[in-house]
This record gives sequence, structure tokens and C-alpha cells, in this order.
Amino acid sequence: MKDKKDFFAFRPRLMSTSKLLTLFLFLNCTTIEIFTGWVTVMNIYNAKELMITPDLSPLNIIIGAVIGETIGFAIYSIKAAKENSKGGIVY
Repeated sequence: MKDKKDFFAFRPRLMSTSKLLTLFLFLNCTTIEIFTGWVTVMNIYNAKELMITPDLSPLNIIIGAVIGETIGFAIYSIKAAKENSKGGIVY
């Protein structure tokens, strides 16, 4: 039988919780941005058919999604930079 070290050497590593949360944030915000774009395009199409002014208020949602992505990326980058520094994070 192989050593325990060899047996566990090929075990896949799980992503850290902070990476999973950042990935969830990016996927969630991207979904919101795509859906808002689709709603806006459909709103413009329907307004053209009815010959009325299109309502562009759904575009306000994109501001929050982009700001959320930016803040999330900035916080994760700061945390990763501190982890990868010479002393690392000291608790």
C-alpha cells in the first residue's frame, strides 16, 4: 500500500470561502446586468411599436450592480495582497 502522503497528494483542493463569495457576487451582478439589458431592449422595442417614449428607469439597477462588483473586487484584492505579502495576515 502507498504512503498516506501519496494517497492524499492528488486530492483536489477546494476554493477558499472568500473566492467562492467573490465568484457568487460577480455571477449575481452579471446576471442582474444582463437581465436589465434585456428588459431595456424589450422596453425600447415595445415603446417603438406603441409609439411612446421608452422607460429607461431599469438602467438605474446597473449602477448598483457595477458598484457592488467594484467594491467586492477591491476588497478581495486588498485581502489577497495582504495574504501574499511577506508576513501574511496576522490574527
